[in-house]
Amino acid sequence: MTGLSNAASFAGPACYRIGPLRLRSDFALPLMREAAGAAAADVAVRRVGPGAIPALPDGAAFAMDGDGCIALGVPGTARFLIRSGEALDVELAEGVAESEAGALILAGPLAALLCRRGLVPLRAVTVAIGSAAIVLAGVSGIGKSTLAAALIARGARLVADDLCLFTPTGGGGLLAWPGVRRLAVWPDVLPLPGAAGPGERLRPRIERCHVDLPLAGPEPLPVRAVFVMRVGLSGAMHCRPLAPAAAAK
Repeated sequence: MTGLSNAASFAGPACYRIGPLRLRSDFALPLMREAAGAAAADVAVRRVGPGAIPALPDGAAFAMDGDGCIALGVPGTARFLIRSGEALDVELAEGVAESEAGALILAGPLAALLCRRGLVPLRAVTVAIGSAAIVLAGVSGIGKSTLAAALIARGARLVADDLCLFTPTGGGGLLAWPGVRRLAVWPDVLPLPGAAGPGERLRPRIERCHVDLPLAGPEPLPVRAVFVMRVGLSGAMHCRPLAPAAAAK
């Protein structure tokens, strides 16, 4: 899994800020924070041609080689290759629209790359209350975004949705970085304070939509608590608080 140029020589058309890093991408990553200036990129997302990424073994979702490169695949859609925490190569299958690449990249491959950089990614929603961050974690569909919307309607501010990034601190805590400025919600929670428009549907015939919201600010915030949402045996919703250090493990 070697042979392509390294991230230092890459000059993609779009530059974004993700956590403490600058990212240059061959693909548009809608609603990510764009980074101004011409400073060198820390991470590169690069489009590669057919056959540039080796096929995964039958039935495998990922593989790792002796150089520490990680290959991931979505059958019939795309293959991804993570190189040493510096580059994410993307090979789209024939017929897959380039406009779909952003969602595929954010769905997992980018998080895997950021792990190699020492960041802690969580599938969660993070909001700011006062000067601290509250993290809502749980399986897809559990209600994280709906609860976040209720908090935002009462004065909280969005920090990140879906792909949330954290940096461990020396005292066992976490810093939450501002991220994607969208929130995926059901229409009955709208309108939300500061929302840019009524929202855009995730997919045709699905009522849930993305709402573009202003972020809490450009700087990371200390995490006060992580709440894990789950449905109990009785069908009732439960929120179990975790200390930030425990959530990072």
